Amino acid sequence: MKMRKMLLAIIVVLALAGLACSRSGRVLTVEQATQEAMPTPLPTVDPALAAQGGLEVGSEATLVGRQLLVNLFDAADGRIIAGEGRGSTVVIKQSAVADDGIWYQIETNSGQEGWVPAENLEGQESAGGLAVGDTFTITGRVLLVNLLEEPKTIGRIIGGVARGEVVTVVQVTQVDGVFWYQVDTSSGVGWVTEENVQQEEE
Repeated sequence: MKMRKMLLAIIVVLALAGLACSRSGRVLTVEQATQEAMPTPLPTVDPALAAQGGLEVGSEATLVGRQLLVNLFDAADGRIIAGEGRGSTVVIKQSAVADDGIWYQIETNSGQEGWVPAENLEGQESAGGLAVGDTFTITGRVLLVNLLEEPKTIGRIIGGVARGEVVTVVQVTQVDGVFWYQVDTSSGVGWVTEENVQQEEE
C-alpha cells in the first residue's frame, strides 16, 4: 500500500513537471536549469573604456541629468530601484560595461546603492586640489572654527578647532556648489567648508 502511494506521488510530480515544461515551451536538463538559475556576473570594465568614463573607484562624482531625480538601477542596464536628487554627491563603488556603454555603481550620502550610466555622472575636483589624506591649515575670521556633524551650513556643531591648526582630510564632498571637508583635528572629526582651507606648501 505504501509503495503504491509513493508511486502515485512520483507520477503526480512528473506530470506537473511535464505540464510546466509544456507551458513554457522548453524542456531543460538539470545542468541547463542550474546554469540559468545562476546570476550572470557583471563584466569588469575594460581599462581603455574606464579611461573614457574618467571616474575611478572610490572617487566622488555629482549626479547630473535633465530630470530633478536621477534613476538608480539594480544592475547595469537593469531595472529602476530608486531615485536620487540631481546635484547629489555620490561615491563610485565599481564599474561595468553594458550594451549601451559604461555604467557605475554608486553609493549616496544616505547609504543607498545603485547603478547609473556614465552620462549621469560628472567627476569632481576639490577646491585647492585637496584630496583624502592631504593636510591643510584651518583659516577663518574667528579664533575657533566650528566643526559640524554633517556638511550643512545649518547643522549641529560638535566641536571647534583653533585657527592655524593643521588638520588631515578624511572625506571631501560638495553640497550646493560648495566643497566641504571632513577633517581629523585635535578636537575630533567634523566638517568645515572650503572657506576655511589653506593648503600646506610642500
